[in-house]
Amino acid sequence: MPDENVQETVVARRHVPAIPGPGRPREEKDLVHLPNGFWYDLATGLQDGSGATCIEDV
Repeated sequence: MPDENVQETVVARRHVPAIPGPGRPREEKDLVHLPNGFWYDLATGLQDGSGATCIEDV
């Protein structure tokens, strides 16, 4: 749940629909694009396609 006291700067938002089936199924996810140039998964806070960078609540 977003904290109303935290100001966020989101360049863009994107919904990625799920793709079911055999092979490489994809789960549904919602992404935000931040000014640093990367996309982040809203559910996990992790950088999309990489688990090396995450958004943290400080």
